[in-house]
Amino acid sequence: MVQLLVKESKDWIEIASSVFQELSQTAVERDIKAGIPDLEIQRLRESGLLPLIVPKPYGGVGATWIEALKIVQQLSQADGSIGQLYGNHLNLVALGHVSGTPEQKDRYYRESAQNNLFWANAINTRDTRLKISPEGENFRVNGVKSFGTGIASADLRVFSAVQD
Repeated sequence: MVQLLVKESKDWIEIASSVFQELSQTAVERDIKAGIPDLEIQRLRESGLLPLIVPKPYGGVGATWIEALKIVQQLSQADGSIGQLYGNHLNLVALGHVSGTPEQKDRYYRESAQNNLFWANAINTRDTRLKISPEGENFRVNGVKSFGTGIASADLRVFSAVQD
């Protein structure tokens, strides 16, 4: 488990600026290779930026969305792909808060902060080839999605499927 030491005085914009500097030096090379951004996600993890919008009572930074979106903008200037992944991550971290139960909100905020998790998704609702069906107390997922943004590097994956 990764533990973050979050101090009240941390300047997250400044921390993001440091990550920006690193990413901007290798962005073109990364874009040409079109590889899996494991090292870049690890750098975001090490910087402490992953639990940015998780509220403090759950162990997160508790930044505002304005602060978070400024950081997304800054990272996107260095590398548009990483900016998109990070922006998606922030939205997905808040998913339990926005559309989940109080228990889901509590669980996923805490897990995200305590374990410094990176979220990604395959939520292209126009792509209905992925099916989900009940199987006992569980579900079976079968099929394909046309793309999954950041799925290969994610700790938690959110996807959409059509119920059989």
